Amino acid sequence: MKFVKTPTRILFVGYETIMANRVLKQNMINGAEIIRVSFRDDNGDVLREMSCGGRIMKETMRDVLLHRGISFAGRKYVWLGNSNSQLRDHGCYMVHETRDKTARGIRKGLGNFHELTSIPKWLARLGQCFTQARASENALAVNEVGVTHDFMGGMTDKEKPYCFSDGVGSLVSSLAAKLSNEHSLPRIASAFQIRHKGQKGMLTVDPVMDDKNALLEMMGKNEEKKMILVRPSMDKFEVDDTGRGAQAKNDLEIVKYSMASPLFLNKPLLNILSQVSEDQSPECHSRMMNRIEELLNIQLRNIFQSLYIERRARETIKELTFPFAMEVFSDACPLQLTSEPFFRSLLTANAKFVLHKQLTKMQIRIPSDYGRSMFGVVDTTGVLQYGQIFCQYSTSTSKHMSKNRSKRRDGADGAFILTGPVMMTKNPCVEMGDVRRFEAIDVPGLRHLFDVVVFPMHGPRPHPDEMAGSDLDGDDYSLIWDERMLFDYNEEASLFPSGEDVQKWPIAKGPDGEYDVAKCEERLAEFYVEAVTQEQVGVMCSAHLATSDFYGLKNKASRSLARKIPQSLDFQKSGIQPEPLTTTATDDSDDFDTEIPPEKATRRPDYMEKMRDVSYQSRGIMGKLYREIKRYQVAIDSGEDQIDKIVKDEAFNIAGWQTYERSVKREMDTFVHGIRALMEYYGIASEGEIMSGQIIKMKNRISDKESDDMNLYNTNQVIEEKVKREITTARETFFNTIINWKRELHQVEDKRRDVDKDSILCHVFRHSQTNIEDATKLRLKAAAAYNVCYDAANQQLQNGEHSTIILSFPWIFYDVLADIKLRPDPRIVRVLPDEENKEQSNEPLAMELSKFIDDYCEKEWNVDGFAEFKRQFEPGSMIDQSMEQNEGLARASFVLVRWAKYIGGMQECRRFNEEHLVALFILFGLGEVHVRGTKRRFIQRPTGEVREHLKKGEHLLLFIDYLSSREFRTSTHVSFADIMPGVLMRGEWKTFGELCIPAYLSLVTTHQLSLPMNEENEIEAIRSAFILKEYEPRKMELP
Repeated sequence: MKFVKTPTRILFVGYETIMANRVLKQNMINGAEIIRVSFRDDNGDVLREMSCGGRIMKETMRDVLLHRGISFAGRKYVWLGNSNSQLRDHGCYMVHETRDKTARGIRKGLGNFHELTSIPKWLARLGQCFTQARASENALAVNEVGVTHDFMGGMTDKEKPYCFSDGVGSLVSSLAAKLSNEHSLPRIASAFQIRHKGQKGMLTVDPVMDDKNALLEMMGKNEEKKMILVRPSMDKFEVDDTGRGAQAKNDLEIVKYSMASPLFLNKPLLNILSQVSEDQSPECHSRMMNRIEELLNIQLRNIFQSLYIERRARETIKELTFPFAMEVFSDACPLQLTSEPFFRSLLTANAKFVLHKQLTKMQIRIPSDYGRSMFGVVDTTGVLQYGQIFCQYSTSTSKHMSKNRSKRRDGADGAFILTGPVMMTKNPCVEMGDVRRFEAIDVPGLRHLFDVVVFPMHGPRPHPDEMAGSDLDGDDYSLIWDERMLFDYNEEASLFPSGEDVQKWPIAKGPDGEYDVAKCEERLAEFYVEAVTQEQVGVMCSAHLATSDFYGLKNKASRSLARKIPQSLDFQKSGIQPEPLTTTATDDSDDFDTEIPPEKATRRPDYMEKMRDVSYQSRGIMGKLYREIKRYQVAIDSGEDQIDKIVKDEAFNIAGWQTYERSVKREMDTFVHGIRALMEYYGIASEGEIMSGQIIKMKNRISDKESDDMNLYNTNQVIEEKVKREITTARETFFNTIINWKRELHQVEDKRRDVDKDSILCHVFRHSQTNIEDATKLRLKAAAAYNVCYDAANQQLQNGEHSTIILSFPWIFYDVLADIKLRPDPRIVRVLPDEENKEQSNEPLAMELSKFIDDYCEKEWNVDGFAEFKRQFEPGSMIDQSMEQNEGLARASFVLVRWAKYIGGMQECRRFNEEHLVALFILFGLGEVHVRGTKRRFIQRPTGEVREHLKKGEHLLLFIDYLSSREFRTSTHVSFADIMPGVLMRGEWKTFGELCIPAYLSLVTTHQLSLPMNEENEIEAIRSAFILKEYEPRKMELP
């Protein structure tokens, strides 16, 4: 159960599904013994001192933690503990005490926390027991756990040696294989983040342990075999095992595991990449900034191309959470994903989600061949030297990758060993030296490790510690080996001191020297309140970003903030609070002629979107990226489908589907009720979001910061599992009324790893494997589901109920609907494609454009204009011959020029005229100009023969795509080859390219070319273009 405590009331949120932890597993029976509580302001926001006041904030928490607790249904719940992420999110667990089970007794049974040095350490180590983790089925006996030494070396500023293996141990391959199977991983994971008794950290596969165990087995000493080896640096507190015996078992809890994870740039990293490269050399800065802008452009274009290119749409949908067996959607499948309303809702939800992430966090994806996010581990072979790393990465980062898909195309193990220069960091990175350059080498003794980065075991200082003071107990590292994004050299690594204030938060002891339990518990609650009240990490990171953007990373205010951030991060364990942010400028003691600006920023860059603060247009890379992303976001918001009617696919209008109308409606009502209940409970805006898993905003999260923590189990996964259950139930009900699905459905070979192989989600309908009578019934029932659902949606549209439309129901039976499309009912009168549709393209939008081109040119008011257009070119020229011999090309060119004039391109860019545009259109059709990697040939040079343009719609569509591309806008010159004389070299085309972007975005989001068919339509288009949207008020600073 979950409750929310505000300064004025207690709210019961309801029951929720969460990943278990050690405490819940040991003490929960019926789900009501322990509750979760979140502290919030009355408006639902996180409690902050600036909004509700420090006194109210502290009293709200003290009242629950120290005094009255939570009373509900005749029960009183008292404070039990919290995980470290819960503390950051202002939450805790509370327990209903009985005579046999008290909060104090539960905490005492978890470990000997009183032996620690301070209250903050006690609370942090207690938090280990509340970390969400999945207990393995393979519990470990006491004698199966061995201890090995740490690798020590170098010297800290406090004259103590560094620990190079801080937080990382080893495990045998057989145990790693069992753990990987428990989590349905496509390959045996190389590393696991674990909790075991009082130990935390990483375990990595070590073949030496397997060899040693094999030798012990040969010697008959099985009792000496070890499954895992832990190091002293992994021991955080003692757990009393006295008297349990060598065979007593303890759970091995898995928090996370190594896997192929994509890498995304973020604001702090972009800030460092921009400023450090600029400081190192103009060439480095120009190279890196161009590459970053190119990567953003690639990601943006991939997003929007998924809205109109079928191949891109299939690739995108394959990665979404709706459990399709994608082998059904092969190239031969006639389903058109970019025009079918349900699939389009998934694609649109994905586009909005990615743009939201890009806009709020600048998450720009690095191609998987050039960068990854990985756990860090230590080299136990001793081969790696200081400045070297080892890294072997999987070929695919697909989250649904199966074991078959994890192989390379040649059948070899799907991984590559990285060699050469590589750049790396760990988040949060704030100092110039936090992003470092290394040399990746091949070490045969480490080739058993995949998707982890291996650091050397010796050197003057551990490499993880050089990057934001990191360690190896589960931190994620960002690796980039794109040669265009490498620094010339490493900046000096900063020191990150840490410690604990034992004077302020000591373990309370009585007169006899023994610890005072009651006093310690009170101090724990007091420190919890202090930690929540003084939580400043987000504020400091925001201040550092704003200050360093305006004044630079080398400015003393930025450097001071960079030192305070790790102190604030360590406050939960050390109890040392950083100094408050300065609010006024101070004199620089090293240079009395300069001032150090205040650490609390007085103005913020536009990309931070602090509308109520004074902002400025950032001139750095993030400002440029922000404004580019904003342009795309505005387009997709403006192009959001506001349809009056959903057009049904006539292929599903099979005669006789009404036979199943009533039964299908009952099944649909049950499914729709379940999905709407989930949407309402989690506050999800649309069906597209919940079915794609790309949810922008939701309520009732397990933790507001869980997406940043990358937990193994979070609210998105809870929702995904619940949706999957609804789909599974509906799919079983659908098939069970006609066939025995376990016997008659085909089991897919290449299943998604998030679907159990025995589930109906892993079985699909095959016409050839089902008898004709049953196949006919299934087709009729699927057609009924489609028609009933879409008719109900149209009725809702007529009633103005846009937000409650559910179109997913018939697509639970996507395999049957695909069979109908592939084998249409012969009783449906179908027009052969060559009789009506002259566009030989697989893209629905291209076919719509082709029809629009013909209709536009044949309209009475355009006939004379079209004839005049063809006469304007010099007789005998390449353009004139092309128009005469290819009517389709002439029509597409005419529409192109009219469209260019309509968007203002020809008026604004007089030096780039109609002839230039048509010549470029012909060159594009010949494949001589194109976006990198997308060369296509649509036409041939004139030969005297009359030709028919069979892909004029696709030709025009992809040419508009090219006109809006970064390649076109950033070209150094535009040459027209032999089409017409002349070369443009002064950027005459760039303004036109800028104007093409919003027009292109409007085309692909609305599937309509922004060119009115006639004067009446033009007036209506102008009228509909004025859409009023409400935005947050913005504060401006005038000179």
